[in-house]
Amino acid sequence: MDIWEKPREWIVSVYIFFKIKTVHIVIFLAVNVLVGSMGIWMPILASLARHDMYAFEEFSKVLLAGGPYIFDVAYLAGSSSFLVYEYLDGKVGSYRRWKTLLGIVAFLLIILCTQLSALQTPPDGNGGSSYDPNSASSLTAPHLVPPSSPVELVDKKSHRTVSTLSLSENVQVCITIFAIFVGLGLFVADRIGDN
Repeated sequence: MDIWEKPREWIVSVYIFFKIKTVHIVIFLAVNVLVGSMGIWMPILASLARHDMYAFEEFSKVLLAGGPYIFDVAYLAGSSSFLVYEYLDGKVGSYRRWKTLLGIVAFLLIILCTQLSALQTPPDGNGGSSYDPNSASSLTAPHLVPPSSPVELVDKKSHRTVSTLSLSENVQVCITIFAIFVGLGLFVADRIGDN
């Protein structure tokens, strides 16, 4: 059965899979997303425990270091590894076109995340950037999405400055959310014939 040949049956199969294998999906997400992204959220928890920094600032530092890109590469590579095994073993399997499409999307996302991670400007330790466009010895490349300073808004009630994410940080968060859904799709495509 293929998504393009019988889309209604495919939708019903996915619905049945989510209904029957809910625990499997929760375990997959808990292990792969929660544990796999520990390098992203653990510094935020540590800053909350120390009470010495706003969690938002710590999150911005994690984004500036490219943490989500690194998570995306590992998560998608692990989620799509079954495709390589299927092709090596010569198994046709069900939903071959769907699996192939998701595999191509995952591969392109891995390449994109790898490139964006490589282009990420390393922090200088003071919350700024060590990238100096005027320096001949600078080995870092400019961002694909130009770094922009976060927009600062002033809360009218408390008169406190509230920071928001910059464009490059928003792109990073959106790519990570998309990668999580692609990885979940790969997991479902691998297991859908088992229900």
